[in-house]
Amino acid sequence: MSYSAQILPFALSAALVAALLVFALLNWREPIAPWLCGTLVALLIWTVGYVLELSSTSLEGKLLWADVQFFGAVTTPVFWLLAMRTAVGARALPKWLVVTLWALCAALLAAVVTDPAGLFRGQPVLSSNGSLKVVDADYGPVFYVGIVYMYVLLAAALVTLLRAAMHTQQPYQRREVILVVATLLPMIGGGLYVAEVLPWHNYNPAMAEITASVLLGGYVLWRYRLFDVAPLARDAVIEHLADGVIVLNRSGLVVDFNPTAARVFPELTRAALGRRADAVLSCRGTIVEALARLTRADGVTIGLEESVGPAEEAVVVDVEDAGDVLGDGARHFSMALTSVRNRAGRSLGVAIVLHDVTHSVKLFQRVQQLASTDGLTGLLARRRFLELAELELARARRHRLPVSLLLLDVDNFKLVNDVYGHPAGDVILRALATACSEVLRSFDFMGRFGGDEFCVMLPQDDEGEGVLVAERLRAVVAGMSVWCAGVLVRITVSVGVVGVDAVTAETVESLLDAADRALYEAKHEGRDRVCIIRSA
Repeated sequence: MSYSAQILPFALSAALVAALLVFALLNWREPIAPWLCGTLVALLIWTVGYVLELSSTSLEGKLLWADVQFFGAVTTPVFWLLAMRTAVGARALPKWLVVTLWALCAALLAAVVTDPAGLFRGQPVLSSNGSLKVVDADYGPVFYVGIVYMYVLLAAALVTLLRAAMHTQQPYQRREVILVVATLLPMIGGGLYVAEVLPWHNYNPAMAEITASVLLGGYVLWRYRLFDVAPLARDAVIEHLADGVIVLNRSGLVVDFNPTAARVFPELTRAALGRRADAVLSCRGTIVEALARLTRADGVTIGLEESVGPAEEAVVVDVEDAGDVLGDGARHFSMALTSVRNRAGRSLGVAIVLHDVTHSVKLFQRVQQLASTDGLTGLLARRRFLELAELELARARRHRLPVSLLLLDVDNFKLVNDVYGHPAGDVILRALATACSEVLRSFDFMGRFGGDEFCVMLPQDDEGEGVLVAERLRAVVAGMSVWCAGVLVRITVSVGVVGVDAVTAETVESLLDAADRALYEAKHEGRDRVCIIRSA
């Protein structure tokens, strides 16, 4: 083995480590950056020290640089363990444990510098390895304690990465596997070196394998954007949230989602990762449009439109596109979209939080229903009837169609209440509402105006047709027999009719006034009859 061939891999490792260190320093504010920078500095000390040891020709020089290497070798696993735990979102180690790890490092380094009683190095001598002078170090127990210490920490980092790979999803599983390989390579090489089973005398292949590990680490930084949107603390925060969470990067690509989001939208599978959100959710028109409207995160492009600047706060919209995916009818979600930024304020992407508001929506719908429906008869309440009547009258004007309005009043209803009681009166009003509803068409609508007064709107019926319908309603009510308090009770109604032909200046209020005059006339003429007032 030539001199240059032995040194070149380590010089290459040092250059790669230095380049990655610059990149890490540029992202110093990220949680993982301090530990990653520490790892790279320790590796740089280790590799540069080994290059200088190999280049030195004197025993004293080689021993000096060997001690420098040991400083980098002992501290590298501590930094690496802390970096990997941060990368996968593992719980922070207790402070007492971190202090203990660094105290052990300090104790080992102190033993290297002082070498009490030759416990670290006995009687080292120079020997030849081809064209290269190497040291027979004659290592003592302190050296092997340091090796065990380093391997325990690296094994802890491996366990952390393997656990993360088992509990996260692609592409992060591949990321953790690559980091596992990057950790294993120098461990295997160093183990073979310590076991002295290699054909190269006093040549540590772990140092050469660091080159491959650094290349793998650089690939992870570039491919999986270790400083960008990553599943930091994913298991503890996102995975078990009751709300759905979808994370998109700056290009609008899906980079993560939790199980709740996948249950809401079955399209969110592993195949969706790395694809544009608008493509993945293309069949959810409401969702894609909402994403486009909500895109205000700095530099993020999602689907239908470009972003127009940073959002100061998340915007919330109602989403009803989830369908029956949860098995209990249509679901309603509020969708909040907010920018995800690093500590330096740079936009990394957006997080979409889907909060199930089905209960609130159904409660609101129930309140609306109660407000628009008469609780006794199930007919339209007065306010809702007037709203629909205004819309129908506007449609009639627009299309030059006739419309009729009927006002019904139960004859002598006060007497019914006085004789049989108010509960009996309620039974009669419910029976009347049911009977009249069966006579009307599906697009006619009827409301209770209060007490024993009812109003009916007949779209597309002129006053003549309105009178015919009114007569049918009067006849149906007159033919009713309602049991109240053990007595068969019969009632009649008086009906006032008003009609509007084609386009007029009529309003709902004016129609009601005219119908009320017609009703008064029917009452005056003896009740149980229909009267009409022709509109102007």
